Amino acid sequence: MDRVGKGIVMQRLGAFMVGVLVGAAALLAVKGHDLDLLYLQIRKLRTENAQLQEEITSLKKDFLDKQKQSIRKVRRIEVDVKAPDEFTKLAIARHLKSRMHPLINKELGYLESDPQLVTQLIEGRTYTYENQVYQLKVEAVFIGETLRIWVFAGKQTTGT
Repeated sequence: MDRVGKGIVMQRLGAFMVGVLVGAAALLAVKGHDLDLLYLQIRKLRTENAQLQEEITSLKKDFLDKQKQSIRKVRRIEVDVKAPDEFTKLAIARHLKSRMHPLINKELGYLESDPQLVTQLIEGRTYTYENQVYQLKVEAVFIGETLRIWVFAGKQTTGT
């Protein structure tokens, strides 16, 4: 090959190399943009995933809290009676405990949703002990695993 032929080959080879470089740069620009979009999408999905994980954790906690609440039940009933004497106190307390016995093993949510239920079962009722009638008045109720009730038993007077 002569010098002119080598020059044309070198020229074509140079043009080819420039074409390869321009094509590679164009391909890099197009694919680089696509990679940027994919990277942005990955970041968005990771953020969404983190938010969903927090929501799952919160829902699990709420579920466990609800489960614990549903497990809480009335285990014991304590009645504190204010009455004229100790025998009357014991008799009325025993009567009220037997009257409240169906509430044992009830879920606390049942009583918490209607806190007046216990009061309504006792308030204004009368109890007769040794030929004396006592009017029952609920002073306080504490709803918990130990249901505590404070009751005043006053002698009912008969009008003449």
